[in-house]
Amino acid sequence: MAKVLIAEDDALIAITLEMGLSMGGYEICGVVPTVAKGIELAERHQPDLAVIDLRLANHDDGRELAVALNRSRRVGIVFATGNLDLDQLAGGPGDICLQKPYRPADVVEALRAVERMIQTGELPARLPEGLHLIDKIPRRDNGNKLSRG
Repeated sequence: MAKVLIAEDDALIAITLEMGLSMGGYEICGVVPTVAKGIELAERHQPDLAVIDLRLANHDDGRELAVALNRSRRVGIVFATGNLDLDQLAGGPGDICLQKPYRPADVVEALRAVERMIQTGELPARLPEGLHLIDKIPRRDNGNKLSRG
């Protein structure tokens, strides 16, 4: 059973995600509202996957957590955000982006796609509406300092 870290600062969304992913067959290693808490939790539990909101508590940027999670080993990343800016994600860390509002089943589907990508090394040819492959988003030179790690 794959372990999932959830980084979400909205308590209702976090609880809904936690329940939905558990019912989808995932082990939840914890829910965190900030990058620092996410790094701390990841060091203890070594998650296989993460669902990360782009805008976390304390004005934290979820992309920073994705970079940190992938420093020592490969962690599959699904960004789940209500503020979808594809230019902001292009060429950056992460595998798939899912726009809020979404259903927990959508997140399960996104995580399964990421797991397949990690296992086979291949990007899916097509994803359901609302899911975006980060590697397929055209990169623009917009001063984005984060790079795919």
